[in-house]
Amino acid sequence: MFAGDAAKSILYHRTNSTDPTIMMPPLAKNEIDVQGVALLETWINQLQPQAPAPNLGDYRIVNRGSGKTLQVPSAAFGNGPNVAQGGYAGQDHQHFALEDAGSGYYQFKAIHSNRYLDIELASSAPGANVWQYRGNGSDAQLWEVLDAGDGTFHIVSKLSGHFLGAEPDDN
Repeated sequence: MFAGDAAKSILYHRTNSTDPTIMMPPLAKNEIDVQGVALLETWINQLQPQAPAPNLGDYRIVNRGSGKTLQVPSAAFGNGPNVAQGGYAGQDHQHFALEDAGSGYYQFKAIHSNRYLDIELASSAPGANVWQYRGNGSDAQLWEVLDAGDGTFHIVSKLSGHFLGAEPDDN
């Protein structure tokens, strides 16, 4: 789907076709639902295109709800230390480089260790732990950065579709 322009949206074209190579799956479909296509076209055209992610570079990532900073506690260097939120002291273990991973995904590299935010053991469960780990390009290290529309961004895991957040213990 192409927000704001139905003419560029595959969804619109598939619902607006009876060509077997283009149309939606053939579930007793031999004619176009003109009202349905018009409704879909109106809906797509009123959507706002996704705002671009922030510029690549080094960032302090702050939890909007708590005001706390994402960090690697104790400035640990190896694979596996948890990532948590805590008070800000301006240290390198509290900053991450936003790197373009292609196809609309990004990686976050801890400045102090050159390790990446990674979902522990590639878990797709809600509340899965996030730690730092050597770069491997797996889906556990890929994130979408989505504009929340208020000057902040959501960080969403490619692996699970879950938002990056914190548990009550700041982990």
